[in-house]
Amino acid sequence: MTMSTSSSPLPQKIPVVVFIGDAFVDVQTSPLPSLPIWDGDVTCSSVSILPGGSVANSARHYASLFPKHDVRLLVTVGDDLLGRAMIDAIEREGVVSTKYLETVPCPMSTCVVLVGPEGKRAFVSTRGDTSVAWLDAARVDRSGLLEIADHVHVSGLFSVPGLMKREFVSLLAEAKERRNFTFSLDTQYDASNLWGAPSSGATDDDGEAGVLMDLIQ
Repeated sequence: MTMSTSSSPLPQKIPVVVFIGDAFVDVQTSPLPSLPIWDGDVTCSSVSILPGGSVANSARHYASLFPKHDVRLLVTVGDDLLGRAMIDAIEREGVVSTKYLETVPCPMSTCVVLVGPEGKRAFVSTRGDTSVAWLDAARVDRSGLLEIADHVHVSGLFSVPGLMKREFVSLLAEAKERRNFTFSLDTQYDASNLWGAPSSGATDDDGEAGVLMDLIQ
């Protein structure tokens, strides 16, 4: 008599996907008939305050598409009304934890989004001495996220000066070599059109953006 045996399938590991980069609050109009001229005024039906930023949007969308994955979002937010609005909005959505949204003592990075009649958009952003300027290698290292990640996505590179520094790139490269996680990069647009030149505020004197791109391979 042959006894049949059955074994339970091994539990699958839940992927840990880490998003590091920029968070902005978008102050967005409903469609405008035209842009205002200097000293002029244009009315619209509504203005919305929305969570935004390249990496914050990527993390929220990814978590919505893959609800069983463990999504961690590491950004810095301002200690002001708009910073609190950012945290509140993400908490209400409930798809990404706010555990790694670190509040820093400065204004929230903000983008005014003017929407045209055909859906085209124009942007006015504030970066400089705002919350995106506070994210750096020390904060990333302190979070411990590189030690548990299966995939790391960095985005908003030209908005976050600390991610263009050698300390961050070395930290990321060493962790990737040691733990063999996969990596993706979205540099995002540089609104200054200086692309890492010293006067842009997001300098790349050491060519660190190129090193980050090499990590994708």
